[in-house]
Parts: sequence; structure tokens; C-alpha cells
Amino acid sequence: MISSRYETHNIKNTLLPFIFHPSFKMSRRVKTPNWHKNIEFLQCINGEGFVRCDTDIVPLRENSLVTVNSDVVHSIGTDSELEYRCLILDNDFLISNGIPADALS
Repeated sequence: MISSRYETHNIKNTLLPFIFHPSFKMSRRVKTPNWHKNIEFLQCINGEGFVRCDTDIVPLRENSLVTVNSDVVHSIGTDSELEYRCLILDNDFLISNGIPADALS
């Protein structure tokens, strides 16, 4: 059985309601699948890999951007080298501003 984990994001800054990770580097591995209520954007900076969203596999290549919807089990992997950045937006902030966070893709 493949393990996965739920991520709780405590975004308390209402002026900047997001989490930004400017650079993750990985090689020849797949991260543990996770899911969360907030929307996540993954951008490849260098190399190539993939994002598995539920049962779909989306290629991740330099300058490509992948949107991970709310409550989608996802993992990131590569058979070579991959550097990517990650932006997680607070769903409550999006909804309160008229952006249908649960319907984006």
C-alpha cells in the first residue's frame, strides 16, 4: 500500500495569503503523495519530471506550470534531475474574492 498524507496549511497572514517555496531540487525519486484544500501551482525551473494528480500523469518540463486542484492527491517525481518552485494559495481568500477555487483546473 502506498502511503499518503494530508497537509494542513496554516496561512495566517491575510495580506499575503499564500505559501511560496522558491526552489526544491530532487533527483531520481518520487515524493510521498499528499493532498490539501488549497490550490497549488508547480513550475519547473530546470530539468524534467512529472506530477501525478490522482491517476493522471502530467509532464513537468522547464518553464511549464501545473495546477493542482483542491483535495487532489498528488506527488512529484523525476527519473533524472528536477528543480521546481511551488505556490500554494489560500482557498478561503480565493473564494472570498469571487474566484471559484473548487472549480479551477
